[in-house]
Amino acid sequence: MNRFAHVWFAIAFVLTGVFVVSLLLATREPTPEAPIAPLPTEEGEASLTLLSPTSGTLEAGQTQTVLWESKSYTSPFIGINLIRKVGDTPARYELVRVIAEKTKNDGSAVWVPAPTTDLGEGLSIELVCVGVRKEACRAGNDGAPTSKIAVINTGRFANTASAYQAIERLNNK
Repeated sequence: MNRFAHVWFAIAFVLTGVFVVSLLLATREPTPEAPIAPLPTEEGEASLTLLSPTSGTLEAGQTQTVLWESKSYTSPFIGINLIRKVGDTPARYELVRVIAEKTKNDGSAVWVPAPTTDLGEGLSIELVCVGVRKEACRAGNDGAPTSKIAVINTGRFANTASAYQAIERLNNK
C-alpha cells in the first residue's frame, strides 16, 4: 500500500464514524422537558407583591420606600428593577435600571430616583426573585408590573405652571 492509501483509509474511517454518530443522535427519542413547578411550600406558590409605590408622580432626588409582601417565598433576597412600558400588544417592558440587584427580603427598600436616568412616564417597579429559578416564583401579577408611576425632576421646569401641566398630562394618560 502506498502512503496515500493510508490517508484515504483514515479519512474514510473518520467519516464513517461521524455518520454513525449522527445517525444515532438523529434517531434518538427526544427527552420530554419536565415542567417547572412553583416552589413547593405548605402555603402554596411563592409570590412577591408590590405594595408601594404603585401609582402617582414621584420627584427625582426624593427618597422613596419600596414596599412589598412575600408569600411562601423562601429566599432571603429579592431584586428590584425600574422598568418602562414600550409596547402594548403584547405588553413589553425595557429595563431602565436596576434599583437593587440583591436586597434583603424584609418587605422594604429605599430608593432615590436619579434625576438623570429615572425620569419619565410609564414606569413600573418590578420585583425579581433571587436565588430561585424565575419560573418557580411569581412576582407581582404573573410577571406583569402592577405599578404605574412617573418620575419628574421639578428643577427642569421653567415655572410652576409648566410643572403642573406635565403632571396633568401624566395623570390623563
